[in-house]
Amino acid sequence: MIDAFIERLSRKYPNLARVLKDSGNRAALFLAISLAATLLFAVYNGVLAIVYKSTWNIALGGYYTLLLASKIGLLLGFGNAKRREENAELHGALTYLISGAALFLLHTPLVILVIETRGNAFRYAGVLIYFYAAYAFYKIIAAVVNLVRSYKHRSGLVTQAIRNINLADAMVSVLALQTALISTFGGEGMPHANIATGGVICGIVMLGSIFMCIRASVLLVRIRREKSGREQ
Repeated sequence: MIDAFIERLSRKYPNLARVLKDSGNRAALFLAISLAATLLFAVYNGVLAIVYKSTWNIALGGYYTLLLASKIGLLLGFGNAKRREENAELHGALTYLISGAALFLLHTPLVILVIETRGNAFRYAGVLIYFYAAYAFYKIIAAVVNLVRSYKHRSGLVTQAIRNINLADAMVSVLALQTALISTFGGEGMPHANIATGGVICGIVMLGSIFMCIRASVLLVRIRREKSGREQ
């Protein structure tokens, strides 16, 4: 669907289409667009935290605020890698390493909080929960598809970091949706489902962040050795 859209776009705006044909540019563009949604959720949960003095909304508002900062950092890293082509691999590895560390620090406290609250923390008012459900499912499907594509086509490290962050963000959105559904519709024993889902997501995020840090560290060591070899 995206390829067909780009093909149609190339007929009207050839210069823009050439930019969008690069998977890294597309990832950065959609990341920039998602900043608005991230900011909206940060403000929304911040307001609810003040009004209802909800621990969950405080955590969620803080999470989206930190996520916003992480996305801005990724965009800056992507821009640096593009501008400095001679050191693009180095900047990509550094951005990937920082993203892995941010992923661990950003998501782990939130998932632990969800496990502790056992799904009784908050609910969305009225039909808002159905809109959020559609948004959460769209995010997780798009994140998985884009992540598979980035690894299949061996995209740059910054692009892969963007995909990894988006996938973790989508998983947390699904977890937040499940928490809201349990709180809204109830059911005996249902909070235990939150513990199971939260535990799985926490494990995936931690393993993914550790993998990112190790991979980036190995690459940085190789780059440093190659640089030392050229200087000798």
